[in-house]
Amino acid sequence: MEENFNAGHSYAVPKPGILSRDIATKYKMVELVPASSVFVFPHDLEEIKKVRNMAIAGTVSSGCRMAKLLMNKFWRKNELIGATISTEGCPSKIVLDQHIVRAIKAYCVSNFEATPGNIRQAMASKITSIDAKEKRPPVKRSSEV
Repeated sequence: MEENFNAGHSYAVPKPGILSRDIATKYKMVELVPASSVFVFPHDLEEIKKVRNMAIAGTVSSGCRMAKLLMNKFWRKNELIGATISTEGCPSKIVLDQHIVRAIKAYCVSNFEATPGNIRQAMASKITSIDAKEKRPPVKRSSEV
């Protein structure tokens, strides 16, 4: 199993994602879904839970928001540009790691009133939004005109 470490730091800390149990235990990471081998730092989950809108807590909307926030922990914005969560993506798209995609769906479905379809749609929507923002020309400020 290829280990996933953050590069460019004076210390080596694994990125959230697919890791061996030994590495995850060493860095006190938690498994997002049992038997998934997809690990995150507990402080990442706590941070995401704090962002939660209490008006929608426990609802489908909350599960969809959680899925989008979890995506931020596993992939950088530039890694989501031109990506897809579909295994049948078109040749010009980068298929995101399906183990992580399935773990996010399972976590959100088991902790919120959302269906796998709701979560899939939210994740795809996040990617579409990032793609659209990337293709949009920069807005000129009035001082630049």
